[in-house]
Amino acid sequence: MTTAIALACVAAEVVDAQVGVAVIIGTLVAAAVARLVGRGRHPEGVAVRSTWQDAVTLGGLAVAMGVLVFAPGV
Repeated sequence: MTTAIALACVAAEVVDAQVGVAVIIGTLVAAAVARLVGRGRHPEGVAVRSTWQDAVTLGGLAVAMGVLVFAPGV
C-alpha cells in the first residue's frame, strides 16, 4: 500500500492529479479483490474485519473516489 501511495504521488506530480488518483483507485480495487480471493487474514495490512466488510469498504472507497475525481465540473 505504501508503494502504491508513493507511485500515485509521483504520477500526480509528473502526469496529472487524476492519474495519481486512478493509481490509488486501482490499488483499492486490487486490495478488495485480494481480500475476497485470499483465505484467512491475508493480506495482513488489509484484513481487519470480516471479508465482506473489508471488500465493501475498499470497493466503496474506490467508487467514491472515482465519482469525485472524474465528475465533470470538478
